[in-house]
Amino acid sequence: MTERTARQKIVDAAGALMEKRGYHGTGLNEIIQVSQAPRGSLYYYFPAGKEELAAAAARQTGEMMVAYLERDLERHADIVDGLMTFFTGLADHVVSNNCQAGAPLAVIALETAGESDRLREACRHAYQSVQAVLERKLLGNGYTPDRSRDLALLISAAIEGAVILARVEQAADPIRRIAAQLGALLLATPHCRIE
Repeated sequence: MTERTARQKIVDAAGALMEKRGYHGTGLNEIIQVSQAPRGSLYYYFPAGKEELAAAAARQTGEMMVAYLERDLERHADIVDGLMTFFTGLADHVVSNNCQAGAPLAVIALETAGESDRLREACRHAYQSVQAVLERKLLGNGYTPDRSRDLALLISAAIEGAVILARVEQAADPIRRIAAQLGALLLATPHCRIE
């Protein structure tokens, strides 16, 4: 097992477990077991322990969210079409994981933002990265800078909220309904575009 592979397996395992069980519900022994990494490698790569590992998992999750969002938005000239593609994939992800996955940043942020600056900062950076992707696409679709920034924040919050509701309801319907409402909102606000 190469250095990169061992570290990556630990981060992947931590991210997947925390997505389903939360920060406090995920133990280091479980991460070691799922990653199949030697026990010593966890502390070698993450000498500050679980908090440092969770921050790495949050950063990686943010990067993955940005990649999926960029991929889906780039497939379509219109942001509404790109968002519908993204939300469809999100709904499929939640359903394929028996409504036990999704909103991994929300799980970490809600549990730790008040007690860990490191984790709060990792989540903040991830959310800002997601919002930056959305803001660029909105600007490219003719929305003003102020409106683009505000809509990017709203869409980011809607993504996380939709998954939380889907997990609680054990169905993807909230994701689909919120996506439809976001699409309608974007289509109904042409006065906020630069003509």
